[in-house]
Parts: sequence; C-alpha cells; structure tokens
Amino acid sequence: GAALVEAGLAAGELIAGRFNDRLLGAALLRRGGDAWQLSHLCVRGITRGRGVGRRLLDEARRLAAEAGKPLRLVAPDGHLEARALAARHGLPLDSL
Repeated sequence: GAALVEAGLAAGELIAGRFNDRLLGAALLRRGGDAWQLSHLCVRGITRGRGVGRRLLDEARRLAAEAGKPLRLVAPDGHLEARALAARHGLPLDSL
C-alpha cells in the first residue's frame, strides 16, 4: 500500500488519474531497459467501467512512445483482469 505509493512518488514512477481533486486510479510506470513496464494498475471501484484504466494505459503508452520504448503490462500470474486488459489493448503481459 502506502510504501509502494511513496516509493513510486519518490522515483517519479507513479501516474495517476484525478477528477475534482479525487484520485480515481493510479499505476506504476517503470522506465528503463528495453521496454517500459506498467504495473499495479488500480481504479476506484465506484469509477470502474468509465475509462479511467484505459486513460492511464493510454498515458503510459504515450510516454513510452515518446521515449521510443515499447510498453509491457506486468501483473501477478493468473490475474484475470490484467490478462483481459492486455488482450483488449494488444499489450504483452509479463508476470510480476
């Protein structure tokens, strides 16, 4: 939880979606290496299904593309939502 957020903020790896000063979703974007990695994508339950996750994913893709790097989604083995998200958006999925 909090330690992961603090580490992401300190490293400049946290991307977030906000509306009216409310945090709707966030993810870690690890830059570096041959491909950038998007992990720990989460969206508030009340706002799911409204495109917040897609917008975070689009922003991560944009940032990676600007750096000339491909984007990979990273999630725990068997994480069905991550598998579906990767398939819908044509992203490679790696195990966390």
